Amino acid sequence: MRLRVPYFYNNKEKDVAFHQPKSLFTRGFIKIFLLVILGPILFSYIILSSSNFLLFMDFDNFISKNLDIKQSTKLKEIHVIGRENINKSVLLEALELNNETSMTNINVSLLKEKILSIGWVKDVIVERRMPNTLIIKIEEYKPFALLQTKDKHIIISSEGKKISVNNGNFNYLPVINGLGAEKHAAKMLNILSSEPNLFHQVWAISYIGKRRWDVSLRSGVEIKLPEKNPSEAWAKLSEMDRSESLLSREINVIDLRKSGYLIIKPSENYITERST
Repeated sequence: MRLRVPYFYNNKEKDVAFHQPKSLFTRGFIKIFLLVILGPILFSYIILSSSNFLLFMDFDNFISKNLDIKQSTKLKEIHVIGRENINKSVLLEALELNNETSMTNINVSLLKEKILSIGWVKDVIVERRMPNTLIIKIEEYKPFALLQTKDKHIIISSEGKKISVNNGNFNYLPVINGLGAEKHAAKMLNILSSEPNLFHQVWAISYIGKRRWDVSLRSGVEIKLPEKNPSEAWAKLSEMDRSESLLSREINVIDLRKSGYLIIKPSENYITERST
């Protein structure tokens, strides 16, 4: 029996049978794909291979330039603004910097903490000025009085902050003593300074029982102020001294603790003269 070709296959106008597979990518498409993808890769390879020696030369130059940068950014100058009472050697010791320190390695926050650990420093600003300068702006506590302890005098601020041990340069400051005196001294010294004629004679003040003050004058006279209204008692004493030169007499103690009364204890010299 002879097989016949299906009727739909008998198409004399077509040269290709209906079942022949079609190509997914044409030759033109493949050429364009290779040109777009492989072209840049080939171009880069040619450029890199031709300049291999130059790349090594540039790398050496890069290393040498970095070394030059490191040398040029080493610390050379430290400018300190606002330093009045801080010892220079104490500040340098706290900084822990030298000429080999790289500016890029300086930790500004840590440096600020180190400076603030110095008793005199109230606040500080640290700035790096590239390539090799460090700027330090310091705000110091103001010396206000000397806190007397068992064996030394400590400089304090008006806020009661203990600053440093007195090295002899602040003997002109008033001396305070007594438990908690540094926290309350500013208020009392403000009261005393309201009468300038008396205040310049004040040598020391003592905080008694955490409630009142005794004032010691440079002449040796001791004044006992009351717990209540000490400013009023101090003003009355100043008025009596102006009118009667009270403090120029042979007096050891003036007691103003009892309101409306002034109790005077004469000095030993006065008692001796009276007895003879």
